[in-house]
Amino acid sequence: MIGATRRWFRRHRNGIAIGVGVVGAGYLAGQYVLSKISETRERMSIERIARENLRRRFEQNQTDCTFTVLALLPTAAENILEALPVEELTKELQQKKAERLAKLNAGEITGSEISSSGAPSATEDDGRSLSSLRSEGYVHTSQVADSSSELETPKPKSRTQLWNDLKINSLTRSFTLIYMLSLLTLFTRIQLNLLGRRNYLSSVVSLASPPQNQSTINLEDHDDEGIGHAFGNDFETNRRYLTFSWWLLHRGWRQLMEKVKEAVEEVFGPINPREDITQERLSDLTLAMRKKVEGATEEERRSTKWLSYLLPSRDQEDYVLKESGVLSASETSPLQNPSSLRPPL
Repeated sequence: MIGATRRWFRRHRNGIAIGVGVVGAGYLAGQYVLSKISETRERMSIERIARENLRRRFEQNQTDCTFTVLALLPTAAENILEALPVEELTKELQQKKAERLAKLNAGEITGSEISSSGAPSATEDDGRSLSSLRSEGYVHTSQVADSSSELETPKPKSRTQLWNDLKINSLTRSFTLIYMLSLLTLFTRIQLNLLGRRNYLSSVVSLASPPQNQSTINLEDHDDEGIGHAFGNDFETNRRYLTFSWWLLHRGWRQLMEKVKEAVEEVFGPINPREDITQERLSDLTLAMRKKVEGATEEERRSTKWLSYLLPSRDQEDYVLKESGVLSASETSPLQNPSSLRPPL
């Protein structure tokens, strides 16, 4: 029996070898395909997680931008409202209206009293003339004394001037707030998106870098120039960079307001406040005002410099950092270091 089996294997050894080889090759090929499929699935899962993390980071960054703008907006609005006191002009107009109504009511009352009392007697006229002669000298001296104070006090504005000031200030306030909100939103989003991008690149590079072997000795010092510093991701640099929004909130808005007010006076100045304006004409006037501020042609709009409203000049950067409280009066900022604050600016 054993000999028959040996003879059978001896006769079919070539076929058995070929069959075993085919089965082994098929098994290896199957394992290879399965490993490739597993690697592809793992890579797709990692990419999906990375895209989800990136999307979540971006959405969180935009939410932070919105909350930051809402936190900074009251400061900008307060400065603009104080510079353009529309409410005070409204109160003056209301006071003038109340005084005019009081005078009209007083005139009606005195007219009715005169008509009811009749003509004065001769003795009353003589008494009034004598009293007027006695008090004439006192009146002249009081007029001389009060003449100097009248010269010092400013002349009150007429109702027409108050209405024109109310028109110019209210329109200037509205357009300045719109431009201010746009610039503040743009600048804040640029700041936080740049910092978010740097943080994301720093984290990706730190995760992608191979772990260093702790048994070897590294002769290079990376304590001061690590991955975070290479991407400008240290806390002090980020803090100083975010502080530069102080310029727009405390200095740039005034320059912007002056430019907008000049355009408003030129476009809306000749219009009578009592004149009825249609929606189409208001749209045309607004477009004309925007052309004065932003530029009438495409070349003028491209050449318009908005950076002076957003950021200070290089020689005023230390001043901004000191005024915002980041630096003390005796400190100076290392702004000339190209690896820290200068690249994001």
